[in-house]
Amino acid sequence: MIPADFLTRDIVEDNSQVAVIHGGNQNTPCGEKALLMAPKVRLSSGYEMPVLGFGTYKLRGYQCSAAVHCAIETGFRHFDTAYYYENEKEIGEALRTQIKMGNISRENIFLTTKLWNTHHDPRDVRRICEKQLELLGFSYIDLYLIHFPVGYKHVCDEILRPMSGDQLQTVEIDYLDTWRGMENLVKLGMVRSIGLSNFNMEQIQRIIQCSSSKPVVNQVEIWPGFLQKDLVDYCRYNGIIVTAFSPLGQPNRENHCPVYFFSEDRLRSSSHTKSCKPNTYKRKLEYF
Repeated sequence: MIPADFLTRDIVEDNSQVAVIHGGNQNTPCGEKALLMAPKVRLSSGYEMPVLGFGTYKLRGYQCSAAVHCAIETGFRHFDTAYYYENEKEIGEALRTQIKMGNISRENIFLTTKLWNTHHDPRDVRRICEKQLELLGFSYIDLYLIHFPVGYKHVCDEILRPMSGDQLQTVEIDYLDTWRGMENLVKLGMVRSIGLSNFNMEQIQRIIQCSSSKPVVNQVEIWPGFLQKDLVDYCRYNGIIVTAFSPLGQPNRENHCPVYFFSEDRLRSSSHTKSCKPNTYKRKLEYF
């Protein structure tokens, strides 16, 4: 995941946006290599977000914990999860362990998570956010997104896709009401910034016109074969950062698509990329 703006414009090197950090606030030990951190982009809320994020979709259990530890050591400071991913507890534990070790501080971390579709009822927004904070083990979330513009019927917190036969059960809850519940989280100090995921231009425009605050981010799928240029231009015009998920495409190993992902040149290049951590390079490609 990476802001689409950085995929579509010329980058001018600006050292003021780059921080060299090693071991939290500690000085870098002599002889050890410092980590070059990703540049940051300023959100309309005033907070800064690292442009390079570590996505955690489909990561579970030990694999999830190990990946987060490895990502911290590699230099990632922006982590993206969601209630739907069912891995917030593992991510929080790994981050807090790294903090206790003195490798990072909470101020260095930018943590993104999302409100799932079964919790669109404004009465559920605060309750589920409190539950997510408890799972993560932190007192605030840096960026909280509405995962999708469509709400699902709430049966219980554990049923994420309520079905009736082969039909997914949706509800007629206006996402504007959900957004107002999100705004209240900012006022309560539980969340620093709020945004959207998988919203189109018309849906974003309704929120801008009918709310007291606008989204700072819209996270959508963008990759070389699916650029969504009109949506990116619209968000940029309105001061909304577009974050691209699956920026390398979503690989289908059976059909070997997108073609460029499975090209001989890329595979040959990746085979020469070595790391002290096994499968690190592969994991970054799969869970970006």
